[in-house]
Amino acid sequence: MKILIYTHEFPPFLGGLATTSYKFAQGLSSNGVTVKALSPKYKKNLYESGYINNFDIKRIPFLRSKLINLFPPAAYLLGIIYLYISINSFKPDLILTQYVL
Repeated sequence: MKILIYTHEFPPFLGGLATTSYKFAQGLSSNGVTVKALSPKYKKNLYESGYINNFDIKRIPFLRSKLINLFPPAAYLLGIIYLYISINSFKPDLILTQYVL
């Protein structure tokens, strides 16, 4: 089974959603599920894009940059584009989305 986790918070960001997203990815992958996490790129990423802890992380660049803040819908559009690309390339059986509203 392949699961794509699409989240707006992921380590090194600290918080409940980031921790939950990471623990989901870690727990699923340790049980034989192929996991890919799609999350924002932060200025100081300890967890860059790439394979770590038995799952793949793909970062969305500029999601929280000052340029994107000038036109907030651009962040959502960029996220949707990366989600579409990830779905087509990874072909997950399940997509887990996590948001803070």
